[in-house]
Amino acid sequence: MKKVQYFIVALAICGAFPALSQSSDFQSGKISFGIFGGVNFANMHFPNSQDPDDQETTFLTGFAGGLALDVQLSEKLFAHIEPMYLQKGCNIKEGNDPVNQPEGKIRSVAIEIPVLIQYRFGTNIRPYIVAGPSLGFNLNSDIMFELAGLEFTGDMKEVTKSFDLGISFGGGIRMPLGPATIFFEGRYTHGLLNQRKTGSVLMSSNGLQVELDADENDDKYFNRGIQLMLGVTFPL
Repeated sequence: MKKVQYFIVALAICGAFPALSQSSDFQSGKISFGIFGGVNFANMHFPNSQDPDDQETTFLTGFAGGLALDVQLSEKLFAHIEPMYLQKGCNIKEGNDPVNQPEGKIRSVAIEIPVLIQYRFGTNIRPYIVAGPSLGFNLNSDIMFELAGLEFTGDMKEVTKSFDLGISFGGGIRMPLGPATIFFEGRYTHGLLNQRKTGSVLMSSNGLQVELDADENDDKYFNRGIQLMLGVTFPL
């Protein structure tokens, strides 16, 4: 399975760089590089537990930031690659009984690599749209919930898959600022792969311990996220 995942990564990245093999044909400005930062309004979709009386999730705000690389493929078409540090997760409420049903949050940190195609309009101030796959590599995951006045925490990495794949699409606007270009971008990422692994999580609070079982099929979930980002790029 890991070999298949690595093949998907290599194929997606290579597919975004068809023009790099012709680097001698590039003129200044056809490749740009920069940085960006912003927020990720993260959520999780649990297809087996979507009744509000059973379980309810809401957005968890996290950080998104990294590097931006643009490679011009044609007059208006660009490869847009953004390797980033991304915080995922959700706020979660198990049922409507505040005494017997806990409330808490799931948090994950991942290296995300959107490999997108960007189409730009205009000539100076340039609106654009983007779409393409987003590859995710989980670094760590944890869970926290409150029950009967106690706060329990646990490490979820052993029940969280290490690779994620999603589809991202959105749009933004680019504006020149001297030799640089600033951009503002909004994007939605829809996770395609179940992130749950079968196993157990040991929760602890002031010496008390509770073991939570996780099943890959019964407790499956998919990442969702809306990213708002501001960045700057420079021509190479």
